[in-house]
Amino acid sequence: MGSTGEADRKRRHFASISPTAVDSKKQPFSPTSEEKKLDTQVLQFQNQKLLQKLEAQKVEYSAFENKFIQLKNKQKPYDSTLQVANKSWEVLITGLESCAIHTQEAGRQNGECAPNTEDGALFPAEDAFLSRLMETGATESSSSNICPVQMKEDREQTASEKSGNILHNIVVAINDLWCLKDGLYAVAKKDLPIYGSCRQKAFCDLESEVKNLRLAIGDIHLNHRSLVRELQSHRDIDAKNKAELKRLKGNFLYVVRICLFIMQL
Repeated sequence: MGSTGEADRKRRHFASISPTAVDSKKQPFSPTSEEKKLDTQVLQFQNQKLLQKLEAQKVEYSAFENKFIQLKNKQKPYDSTLQVANKSWEVLITGLESCAIHTQEAGRQNGECAPNTEDGALFPAEDAFLSRLMETGATESSSSNICPVQMKEDREQTASEKSGNILHNIVVAINDLWCLKDGLYAVAKKDLPIYGSCRQKAFCDLESEVKNLRLAIGDIHLNHRSLVRELQSHRDIDAKNKAELKRLKGNFLYVVRICLFIMQL
């Protein structure tokens, strides 16, 4: 009797469990039509935002492309100017080197003269000339502005050595001429009588001519500095334009990547 009562309780318990509830527990969750409609609206809104962003990126890309073309066209005249300046500079360097060597050899053939001072120091005018030359940085400008950035390292080294040799030869030649002039002046003043207006006038004219020559050399040096500054200004503008082109190229590649990413979506 106890076993039959327990069996009845079990049957009533299983009968109380609804088969639909069991089926609903076993079936996976399926979204309703309203949820599907909401997901569709969200996707459409996202696609609309992406399209707007793509249009904005296209406009920005077009603006960058136009600016890139403008800078490229603006760079072309500077490239040709730099090429002409570099070729002219190379020709000038070669000519100056040859002239300096010939002038130095001619000065040596005319005979070397010892300095007037006992310790072998230069004359005050020569010392002032060399001091002015070193203060204005002629050696730096001659060596740093010879070669453009595009030249190879060996050509830069060769041109720098040429400029150094030219400057050295020019200074030596000028010192030899000044030393020769002062020596001749001292000999003439010692051996010849200074009485007479003609000889005195000749000495005055010679001194005036030497002073004018020194002033002309100073003017040439100032013109050289002006040309060096102008060339450096062109090189700075060229470097600035190249940096701007590099930046625009990076922005252009960034925009292209974004466009490709959006198109893949």
